[in-house]
Amino acid sequence: MRNKANLLILIFLSMLACPFYGKGKQQSAEVYDANFFKQYLVENALEMILRLPGFVLEEEEDIRGFGSAAGNVLIDGVRPSSKAGGIRDALSRIPAKQVIKIEILRGGAAAGETAGQGLVANVIRKTQQKDGRWLLKTERADNGKLFGEAQINLSRQIKKWQTSFKAQALYEALPRKATIVTRDDQDNLISSQQENRPSILRDVLANGDGKRQYETGILQWNAQIIWSQYKPTTHRFGFNNRLPDPEGVIDSVFLNDRDSQFVNGELGVDWTEKLANDWSWRVIGLTNWQDWWVDATSTYWEPENIFDKKNIFRFDEDKSETIFRTTLGKSENSTVRPEYGFELAYNKLDSGLSLRDVDVNDNVGAVLSQSKTTAEETRAELFANVIWRSSLLIYNAGLAVEYSKISVSGDASDEQSLVYWKPNFSISYNVSSSTQYRINLERIIGQLDFSDFAASADLIDDRETSGNPRLLPERTDRFSLALDYRYGDKGAISLELFHEWRNGVLEQIVLPSGGRSLGDAGDGRVWGLDAAMNIPMDFLLENSLLEVKSKVYDSSFDDPITFEERNLSGLKSPLTRVNFRQDIIDKKLSWGVGYQTYNVKRNYFVNEIDYERNEPLWNAFFETTIINGTKTRFEITNIGKEKTFRERSVYQENRAGELNFVEQSNRERGVVVSLTFSRSF
Repeated sequence: MRNKANLLILIFLSMLACPFYGKGKQQSAEVYDANFFKQYLVENALEMILRLPGFVLEEEEDIRGFGSAAGNVLIDGVRPSSKAGGIRDALSRIPAKQVIKIEILRGGAAAGETAGQGLVANVIRKTQQKDGRWLLKTERADNGKLFGEAQINLSRQIKKWQTSFKAQALYEALPRKATIVTRDDQDNLISSQQENRPSILRDVLANGDGKRQYETGILQWNAQIIWSQYKPTTHRFGFNNRLPDPEGVIDSVFLNDRDSQFVNGELGVDWTEKLANDWSWRVIGLTNWQDWWVDATSTYWEPENIFDKKNIFRFDEDKSETIFRTTLGKSENSTVRPEYGFELAYNKLDSGLSLRDVDVNDNVGAVLSQSKTTAEETRAELFANVIWRSSLLIYNAGLAVEYSKISVSGDASDEQSLVYWKPNFSISYNVSSSTQYRINLERIIGQLDFSDFAASADLIDDRETSGNPRLLPERTDRFSLALDYRYGDKGAISLELFHEWRNGVLEQIVLPSGGRSLGDAGDGRVWGLDAAMNIPMDFLLENSLLEVKSKVYDSSFDDPITFEERNLSGLKSPLTRVNFRQDIIDKKLSWGVGYQTYNVKRNYFVNEIDYERNEPLWNAFFETTIINGTKTRFEITNIGKEKTFRERSVYQENRAGELNFVEQSNRERGVVVSLTFSRSF
């Protein structure tokens, strides 16, 4: 992996060595008008954003506060006041007919929460029109059953409000099969299992936004409500000391029925007022909440028809976040653009779980495990940022100081007061109107997942995790060097080489109580390359395009259990997608094929190493609007099947001790065929 990373670095540096041609210019925005997107048969702003050359949509919802979750998309120069709703939903509510143009703001040219971002897309809309769109999708899963999705979008002028609404219902199958083999430390076969795991996903959501002129300012709102249910049923047939034998005697049966549901809601209100001398004042209020519950039953028979044991599991989690933020800053027309502000936030989590024994007559017996936790955080942040532009350079510098108080009660109690300084600095150099280099340095404070303060259990892998009341967020110092180069109408190359120094890395550790939980395991480093390229292929086929998006990461961490160097947990690499498409404009049709490379991920627990490799995938599509203007899309995904190899190496005490057993799984999901009809009205 390191040799590959070094090779990528050499390739990147060689690209940086390209000649500095042309006179430097202040131009830091690339404009794509609505006509550019017509060839792609787009119907909303989301589809337009996904077709921007060299642009990768950032979607980060579960991160710290509002400012840190800025993403890289603006709508009419302003970031939507939402977190859980996500930028995808906001963009999907904007009909393509309402978009005048999309600007690509490069290297710190954007102001507000997105200041300092490498590339930011700004969607500029027309004055409200009466538009709508419907979508119907049917999907055939590998098990032969049909599933579907329905969606409707409406944009209306309601009195003085410019509004858009979306409603969606989804019913999807996610069947999976696997063969599981377990061997001892001497590689002797212990047992095998044949797994069948049909799963159902149901989603129902409604969201919307509104905007109007009110007095001397602009008032906006965003709202969302969503219900989701995921029901996997894991059915395993066991064979002792032999590989699966469908014709032979079944030695054991395991059945796990899991019903996971959540309801999530969000409301955001945003007020912006233009002041004298190009200053503007913005006030944002945001609240979101989620109620999540899980009911699971695990039953064991050994031999096949003889009851062995049964457990029932109940998990409840309620969490909420409320944010108030205000900023005062200069408009983007100013050469020097300062911005000042503060943010207040309150987060709360209530979590509880219980694991009980059940006898053969379904009488509930003893409590095997039980936990209840409440975690609260109050946080305040002061920040200042300034952007200065010259004919060649854009400077961006900022400083924030954050104070937070975290209290945990329940099975374990603790209280912490924390102060963090968060500086950032970037320089962008416009070599020409098409080429820009960027250097960026910043301190990032990670967002704690409040669920990690509470205990949890995994009945499938037979793993219990304690809550940790002393959790601290990771602190990361990040350096990046980036290139953005654009050529022709569609060509673009965006590269970012980065290195991160992470302090207080969160990995599973042994607590003083003896429990195993996520906690501060030491310091580590992560480095890699993010790349996005649009390469016109007209020399091969007229109006064809090759798109490449890739993230290649490597890391280094000194393991506190084995005292050996290893990768950090949870990093999946490489993440590379290659798509080829041709748009035949006069025929009103498009077609394409896509390829996703393999990727590998490792998770390290106190007594286990969990290795996972996803094999390459192919997909293909064909779409047209030739039938009465209705967009028809036929798509095949998982061509050749979605295959995953997983290996769990479980040790007797911890990873520094003796190996207990190795469990290897070969998982498969079959080909999925879908047909989608959609139309704007």
